[in-house]
Amino acid sequence: MAEGVDGGSYAQSGSFSYDHLPQDDPLVSGTEVGRVSSFDEEEYRMDLWGYPVRTRSDACVSFINEFYRQVLTYGAERQVILKATDADGSCVLACALAAGHLLTQSDSKDLNPNMYLDAAKSNLDKATSYEKLVLAVISAWVQGQIGEVIDLHFQLLTQFPKDLASLKRGQTICFYMGRQHDMLRLAELVLPANKESPFMYGMLAFALLEDGGRMREAEIAAKKALEIEPLDVWGQHALVHVLQHECRFKEALTFAASCGNTWTSCCSFMYTHSWWHLALCELEQGGKDALKRVVEVYDAHIWGSNAAADNSQDCLNALGLLLRLDIRGHRDVVTTRLADMQGCLLDELRWHTEWLQDLLIVWGLSRGGHKAEAQRLLQALTHRVEGIEEKQRTPLQPVISLAKALYEYGVRNFGAVCELLDLDPSTSKYKVMGASDEQLDVFQELWCDAFLRAGQSLPVVKVAEQRVLERSEIPFTWRVLAMAYADLGEEAKATSANARYLKLEAAQ
Repeated sequence: MAEGVDGGSYAQSGSFSYDHLPQDDPLVSGTEVGRVSSFDEEEYRMDLWGYPVRTRSDACVSFINEFYRQVLTYGAERQVILKATDADGSCVLACALAAGHLLTQSDSKDLNPNMYLDAAKSNLDKATSYEKLVLAVISAWVQGQIGEVIDLHFQLLTQFPKDLASLKRGQTICFYMGRQHDMLRLAELVLPANKESPFMYGMLAFALLEDGGRMREAEIAAKKALEIEPLDVWGQHALVHVLQHECRFKEALTFAASCGNTWTSCCSFMYTHSWWHLALCELEQGGKDALKRVVEVYDAHIWGSNAAADNSQDCLNALGLLLRLDIRGHRDVVTTRLADMQGCLLDELRWHTEWLQDLLIVWGLSRGGHKAEAQRLLQALTHRVEGIEEKQRTPLQPVISLAKALYEYGVRNFGAVCELLDLDPSTSKYKVMGASDEQLDVFQELWCDAFLRAGQSLPVVKVAEQRVLERSEIPFTWRVLAMAYADLGEEAKATSANARYLKLEAAQ
């Protein structure tokens, strides 16, 4: 799916700066966009954004509006959009949104998005310009025209900036394309029209922290979202991202614990992902009981008793955490829990949901002893990249090398991991597959561990020194640095780094 980081030309939006703003001030000023009200009430209804929709059915619009809310709150009832088409199968907007919803559902084999697109196209004669643009966006998306669909999101949101569900869709597509800057440009484009919406600020916050790590501005935006609506899950998520990145672990854990009982209404992926962040804060903070606390979160909320484990994306959160535990040497915990996941990992219907998950499944299968199946998935990923045009293929080559390295790490062939990943430990080249900086950071940890185990400690020193410079409160990184110094015979530095490791561990 990925095609690089910034191809194409888009509608220009302002480049706002937030550095000068105190935390209790609004982020920007702007004029309110007026509501459209010149349509025949018998033929048209207004949706949640105040945009006209051709339908005589109040129920249809009510279901559309509820779908918007489900999307923006990561709710578990997004299939409500199908009720909108049941209420009025001629409504272009309802049919277009239903097609887009089905495109994201791996378990919707009996319902074809094209069926809904055909129904929408057959009723275009009286559709509003808003409905026509939404249909154009989703038609391009269903057809896999990703460059065009991002262009169309800019066009749609320029004309109809209140449509925050389309902002969420556009940002999500940009995220999975590795186009983080376009995530931010989309948010900035519609910000003046949505100054009172918590959803706006949550989406702005995530775009800021992903586009060059603008953490201070992201924190302001996330807190603005939560000031308006404390239960906004995406605002909560963005704030935890910031606190975690800045090693403010106690603050992050206290905040996340205060929110945890509200996550039960989220879709399965968002529920487990929110708990994944909490577990990762526990793991990075360290301390003598850290492993116990992480395993408790994993077993209760991420995989062990996860009632919605049928959601294929839940594997991503579970595997991402287990890989970190494996790197830290908690072999028994990982072996036991991977064994519980093997049925899921071997289910090929769960493959090819998204790149990051496939890579983690390659590791999970190889680490669990299913080498043939891991190689089959790896081969499928390789063939997938080989079959696309060069413009898209070139940025994905590092992803394939990483997939191969994950297989080798699973079978404990550390020398091969080093050969595949070479001396470049950066993870920014993997953004093209659609993953956050926090999700990708584990691969730099893996790089350090593999080079240490292969007896190549010199390059690890440089990377670990930079890591402790950027995030100095993580005990594990100091332990890695101490091991690398010791391997090189730099005993004084090793002793100093180990002392720092022990002090951080003891403080928890």
